[in-house]
Amino acid sequence: MTEPGSNNADRAVAPKQPFISNYGLVLTVYILYLVGFLIGISVVIGVIIAYLLRDETDEICRSHFQF
Repeated sequence: MTEPGSNNADRAVAPKQPFISNYGLVLTVYILYLVGFLIGISVVIGVIIAYLLRDETDEICRSHFQF
């Protein structure tokens, strides 16, 4: 039962936490880029990962993925 006069609109919504560890994800993509100098396909895999998961990270990691 709720108290009179209170409604759900007064509650603050917590920001959504990233699903994947941002540091580990960025590091993984950078390693795939570096290995891409030897094996070309890893660059494509890194680009796909960065593109698909860019919305699930914070602003700093998102800027790394855009770079």
